[in-house]
Amino acid sequence: QLRRDFDLLKDNNQRLMDANASAGASFAALNQHAKHLTKVNENLTQEVFQIRQGAQKTAVAQTELKEELKMKHATYVAEIHSRIQYQKAMNKVVEMVEQRCRDTRLVE
Repeated sequence: QLRRDFDLLKDNNQRLMDANASAGASFAALNQHAKHLTKVNENLTQEVFQIRQGAQKTAVAQTELKEELKMKHATYVAEIHSRIQYQKAMNKVVEMVEQRCRDTRLVE
């Protein structure tokens, strides 16, 4: 009876030691995996930060380009108005010359 109880305790003890070793190995593997995930997360966080900075710089550049385009468009419109005024003035001068000058060869 004692021998059987001893063998039963010995087997039970061995099972518990094996389970403990297995649990320790699982814990070590999970710990290693957690460290790897932490490292990957840090890299991704840094990459997201850099992408956000790039997006912010791009947005600033886009705003600046839009403002520059507005200014160039305004300059273009002003130049067109100036040319139209110049053409109108030249037409008036030509009309006045045509009306007052009697020599048609000079007018042409």
